[in-house]
Amino acid sequence: MTILESTAAVAHSAQAVLSERSGPQVSWAPRRRGSRLTLDIAVEVYGQGLDRRMFREETRTRVVSAYGALISIKTEVALDQIILLVCKRNGEQMRCRVVHREIAKGETHIGVVFMTPSPKFWGVAFPPDDWDRTERKRTDTHIC
Repeated sequence: MTILESTAAVAHSAQAVLSERSGPQVSWAPRRRGSRLTLDIAVEVYGQGLDRRMFREETRTRVVSAYGALISIKTEVALDQIILLVCKRNGEQMRCRVVHREIAKGETHIGVVFMTPSPKFWGVAFPPDDWDRTERKRTDTHIC
């Protein structure tokens, strides 16, 4: 399969996935869940812009977590919009909801949350949700 055929197949798949309305819904609360890592990972984003035209953009993550990511795209999208995120590192695809949007310097920075929890999507291990960063820096190492 050529790269063009592969891209066309993913785009067709993305359109089908984005048009689905069923599946678990994730509610977003303003508090942070889990650890976040500043990682630069190549991704493709598929969705529908504010102009109602389908788009495909290659970009990179700024921050990732077991629950989603922060990415920058050129296309403007709406809050609560569903997009398809493809991790180029492993080919994984995930439906996401846009939960944060900020426009700066010609780019749209969006925070997305996975529609289905997927802690292994990025191919990295995250610390447990109850991990206390201050415990890691303790200098007292008394053995009783």
